[in-house]
This record gives sequence, structure tokens and C-alpha cells, in this order.
Amino acid sequence: MTTDVILLKQVKDLGAEGDKVTVANGYARNYLLPQRLATPATRANVRQLAELKKRRTEREAAELATVRELAEKLSKLTLSIPVATGPGGKLFGAVTTHHLTEALTKEGFEIDHRKFELKHPIHALGTFDVEVKLHAEVTANLKFSIVSKTAPGTEEAQAAEAAAKAPRARKPRTEASSKAAEPAEEKPAAKKGGGKKKN
Repeated sequence: MTTDVILLKQVKDLGAEGDKVTVANGYARNYLLPQRLATPATRANVRQLAELKKRRTEREAAELATVRELAEKLSKLTLSIPVATGPGGKLFGAVTTHHLTEALTKEGFEIDHRKFELKHPIHALGTFDVEVKLHAEVTANLKFSIVSKTAPGTEEAQAAEAAAKAPRARKPRTEASSKAAEPAEEKPAAKKGGGKKKN
């Protein structure tokens, strides 16, 4: 036997908040109703259906507007991802979606790495772009450059250059080295014939 219920929250493979669905009696009685995921589709509850759908529509519209704004910001951004390289600019390892997530976090964006449509890791320097699936209706195009950590302009290269230009600090003179540098004290010459006279 089946019964009609109104979903109070989204239930995977069943429906979204405010949907009126038909389910097995046992499923409704043993799971949906005790978990407060649904309510019986009584006349009183059916009247609340329109209000639930209205709230859902407003929430989804607000979420969609936020996601579209985020997509626009990402499309104007070009990330720089510094990586360690060997001779000839060969990468040690590869750039993955986790690198993109970390780079975006530094820019103030929290994006799950699973949203990137990167088909395979990248093993070369250069400029690339990747699609970011932010929403069922919104996809952003993100540009990023993979650069060597020792390339001019990177933080690592600037730090190395600053270290090379910095004056070397003098070693402090120790007590032993100070004594070694001091001239030796002259001893008085011994007197000749200093013994007793023989009678």
C-alpha cells in the first residue's frame, strides 16, 4: 500500500522541499515521518504546500544569483601557481585540482576541488583554462598559469634575490680570538752575571 506525503526537506532520489510524493506506507511510517523529512498530505498540510514551494523558489533564486556573481568573478581571475621545476622547466610532479583549490583559497574563494572539470593532471608550464561547475545552471571558465618557482616575479625568486643582496653579518669576536689578536707582552731581559762573587 502507498500513501501521499509532502516533503519538508530534500530527499535524494525522491524529491525536493514542498514536493507531494507517493511512497510506500512502511517507508513513510518508519523513515520519512520519524526523521521529520515529510508530513502526511492531509488537507491542512496541502494548504501549506504553496507556501513551502514559494520559499523554495525564493531560496533557489537567491542561491543562483550568488553563484552567477561568483562565476563572473572567477572568469575575470588569472591564477598563478608556482611549482618546483628541474632542468628545462620540467615539473616535479603534476598540477591537480587540489593545487587550484589552494590557489583560489589564497584569493579568498572556497571552491570544492570536485567542481573543477580537469580531465587529467598537468605536467607542463604554461597558461591553461578549466571549467568550474558551480551549479546545475552555472559554469565558470577559470584561467591559470603554471610558473616555475625560480621564475622572475615569484615570491620564491624574490626571496632568493633579497637573500643574495643582503650584507653578510660579521662574526662576533670571541674572547679567545681577541686574545690571539693582542700583541704579546714583552718580558724583561734577564741580567747577566747575576751569581755570587767568589772570594
